[in-house]
Amino acid sequence: MFLRFVITSFIILSSIGINAQRHSKIVSPIKVGAIPGVELFRRLNIYDVMYDSLKKSMHQEFQTEAKKYSDSLQLLQKQVDSIFLVHFKVPTTMMRSLNRSRYELVNFQNGILQQDIQDQETLRDIGTYCSCQLARDTIKIVMGVDLMGGFIISLGVVGNYFSGNYYLDEDRLKVLKLNIADTLVDEITVPFAKQNLLLEKKIIWKAGQQLTGYLSFTTKPYFRSAQYNPGLAQDDYSDKKMDTMITKARIHFTCNVYDNPAYKEYFEFLNLFTPQ
Repeated sequence: MFLRFVITSFIILSSIGINAQRHSKIVSPIKVGAIPGVELFRRLNIYDVMYDSLKKSMHQEFQTEAKKYSDSLQLLQKQVDSIFLVHFKVPTTMMRSLNRSRYELVNFQNGILQQDIQDQETLRDIGTYCSCQLARDTIKIVMGVDLMGGFIISLGVVGNYFSGNYYLDEDRLKVLKLNIADTLVDEITVPFAKQNLLLEKKIIWKAGQQLTGYLSFTTKPYFRSAQYNPGLAQDDYSDKKMDTMITKARIHFTCNVYDNPAYKEYFEFLNLFTPQ
């Protein structure tokens, strides 16, 4: 699931340039100060604790096995050190307690609220991962859940400013349009119309910093087939009648900033698909 999240997340980030040409992004200043509700957010739920316990166990097992191989094979030791152990020596970038988000998200359909905002106390079964990657003068913050459909929120931070996008995946149900003249698709990336980002501390632009923040946003309008029913899928959908959708969210997040050499070749591979 984590691998799918990583791959999907960076494909989304790569696609931002394409969508920006059709649906302009806004850039906003970052604020620094006290975060509302942060004490409630700091409380780990049972799923966060279980996830971290499993990761620690896997980490210890991996290092034990890697040492067995490296003691007998110098070449394998070099390969393992350069590709895998660099990452596993910094387990903080994988721990759910240090890399997670909690959200309150609502949708408006033709101006009508579709669901009530859920209090964080009720979200015990929703543990969304949050990733913060430092790449030269930019930090990419990615959070959400995308497994057989879902959403991912991507932020690009440069200096004291940021911009963001909301990626929506309907899992092969072609019911969405970014623009009314488009063809129906099953996934879209929607820029924010309004956005605010509050960080607990100033960014120091170094790996290892723990970033904790509070994001609120309202997307630009996008479109969904009026035939869409979340509880009943069908093979084809008509675009003769489209609903106008807007998503709003308030999100607490925290992440351990990483600039990991083990990912260098992977990022360079992904950049081949990034519009220049």
